[in-house]
Amino acid sequence: MLHPSTDIIMNAQQFFAADQSEANLVKLLHAVSVMLQEGAEVLIPTAADAPEGQLLLQTQTTESGLEYMTAYSSKEAYEQGEPCNVISRPLVNYFEAILQMDGIAGIIFNPA
Repeated sequence: MLHPSTDIIMNAQQFFAADQSEANLVKLLHAVSVMLQEGAEVLIPTAADAPEGQLLLQTQTTESGLEYMTAYSSKEAYEQGEPCNVISRPLVNYFEAILQMDGIAGIIFNPA
């Protein structure tokens, strides 16, 4: 199930964005850990122009050319971004899938 609206990832991201201290990074990593332990699901953006019968996941490319997968940790986080098709999957399964992908540098949570 999706994480409750008191989204710990969003809160931790906001603290880290305001102050990129080691303590706030630890809080952010702890939030991800809690989601993994609880079996929380994330919303994963999919490409609208996928060939029929295929599911393509959206990626984002950074200025340095690195390719990242994206995920929203809650409905509230999704609603802050651009409208797109999404699928829901357990975070742990998403991590496992990304670790097997070539050319993917990581995940961007709540890209909005």
